[in-house]
Amino acid sequence: LVRAVNELKNGISTIVELDTSLTELNKVTDLTSKQLARVTNEAYKLGKTVGRTGKEVIDGISEFARAGYTVEESFNLAQSALVMTNVAEGINSVEEATSSLIAALKGYQLEATSAMSVVDMLNEVSNTTATNFDDLSDGLRRTSGTLAQTGTSIEELIGLLVGGFEPLRNIEMVSSGLTMISQRLRGIGEDGEAIEGLMPKLQKDFMEIAKISIIDPETGGLRSTYDILSDMAKVFPTLTGQQRQYLSELAAGNRQVKVLNAILDNWQSV
Repeated sequence: LVRAVNELKNGISTIVELDTSLTELNKVTDLTSKQLARVTNEAYKLGKTVGRTGKEVIDGISEFARAGYTVEESFNLAQSALVMTNVAEGINSVEEATSSLIAALKGYQLEATSAMSVVDMLNEVSNTTATNFDDLSDGLRRTSGTLAQTGTSIEELIGLLVGGFEPLRNIEMVSSGLTMISQRLRGIGEDGEAIEGLMPKLQKDFMEIAKISIIDPETGGLRSTYDILSDMAKVFPTLTGQQRQYLSELAAGNRQVKVLNAILDNWQSV
């Protein structure tokens, strides 16, 4: 009797949770009753396919729809997010997975159809380097918006995250460091404001000491963070310790030199 009562309570709780999820979905999509029923049916089919519940699929659809995607796009994106929760030990909810995917897609202005490619990249890299899926995903969430603006591709960004995380084992530290480094290489401080005189100094000192140009000679624009760091990794072994320290502090600031040096010393992994 007790078992039967408990099962009944659990059933009621599940129905209430599903009703709440459907209400949230309806708020952000404004579906008709017939459309909502169809989406619910498809959500449960997809849930069985990827080994998750229909409610989780519906929650994922709601999160992506709230970010501006269509219902069809949100459905496919939810599938990618749920695959992330399956392969990443540290991602325990569809909300966490959707947050990382939205940040990467929006940051790099990628189409919704690219979501599974992002998941595949993270999965492949985590399987072949001394990193894990959830930390790489968290790093992408923290840095995509900034690094994309520097001309650094998503593949290059993942490489930089690997290079820093392998020796430091702290994705928050690496992400903060990369963001700060990319800003300083553009003459911008932690407050987002331009640092007067920094860009000319970077260009002058990097050229004189390391023969590295911060500016693209063909376009006159700033080179990507990845390309500049790539040149630094090649040239730094030929410089004196004092020269390396000076240029590192110039590029990263005093607080992020540790992250910059970790990435440059581990460039083979990058």
